[in-house]
Amino acid sequence: MIEYNATDWFYNDIERLRRYSPDWAESVYDLLDYHLLEHGGVPESCDPHPLGHDRGCLSGYMECHAEPNVLVVYKVLRGHVLLVRICTHWELYKCVFDSSRWPDPEVEAEEIRAHGLTESQVRAEISS
Repeated sequence: MIEYNATDWFYNDIERLRRYSPDWAESVYDLLDYHLLEHGGVPESCDPHPLGHDRGCLSGYMECHAEPNVLVVYKVLRGHVLLVRICTHWELYKCVFDSSRWPDPEVEAEEIRAHGLTESQVRAEISS
């Protein structure tokens, strides 16, 4: 069994996600309670991997997917997990997080296109 703590950012993020989609928030809780606590890790189906990109936003931290565009950012420290953020790929790419509301997927898609990028490019960039 792994112990974990969470940052204030994480608690704010889970609350904004819960307001947007209670089902998605439940996916995060399932990931933490069932997989992390009971089984001591994140399943491969959640695509756990280290972050590392040119912008440096949370580089060196780990990230996994509770839902296709619901990322859980965390750090493993001597058998202890620090839960840092819950965000979208675009928030992580920009390194800008709105603590008051979950991003609208259509608005994010428009912003990504306006920057001349695709969602696949954004995902690849934050994971490189």
